[in-house]
Amino acid sequence: MKIQVQLYLPDQNQGTVWGYGTITLDQLLTFQIRILTCEKGAGIKEAFVSFPRRKQGERWEDLVIVEDSLRNQITEAVREAIQMEITKDLYLPKIEVLHLQVFPKGKKNFLVGEATIRVLGVTVKGILLKQGKYGVFCHMPQYYSEKKGYQDVIYSPSKRLRDAIFQTVLETYQERQKE
Repeated sequence: MKIQVQLYLPDQNQGTVWGYGTITLDQLLTFQIRILTCEKGAGIKEAFVSFPRRKQGERWEDLVIVEDSLRNQITEAVREAIQMEITKDLYLPKIEVLHLQVFPKGKKNFLVGEATIRVLGVTVKGILLKQGKYGVFCHMPQYYSEKKGYQDVIYSPSKRLRDAIFQTVLETYQERQKE
């Protein structure tokens, strides 16, 4: 059975909730999970995968019950996903600015440039640099959706990689301004 894990590990302490996400089995059945911690005596904390439950009166009722062998497979898949999530930001890929067009400054012109980068073998065009109240910032190319407003065409789920892309583009822009 193929087990897909999507996790979110919050940056800040959430009490006993260490993280949460979804499990998908064979691309057919998806359910939510939480990674919880509990104290096992002597101040030792242990993490475990919690499956969906609901409160019925004074007690909690399991809504998703998995067989022991599947529970073990899910726990191992979650452990591997946690390890991947924690280590994904240790080594950032090379980010190349292939092209940067700087626009002339005007009184009402907040758009100051447009960049093209290459990262992980993918070329991304249309990264916009804008002059904001607190300085120049950039964002990925976007499209407009009636339901959701502006959405990035491409994005990194890794905040560290996003920050590195924007920092590289902004540094290139600042170097160009000195010329």
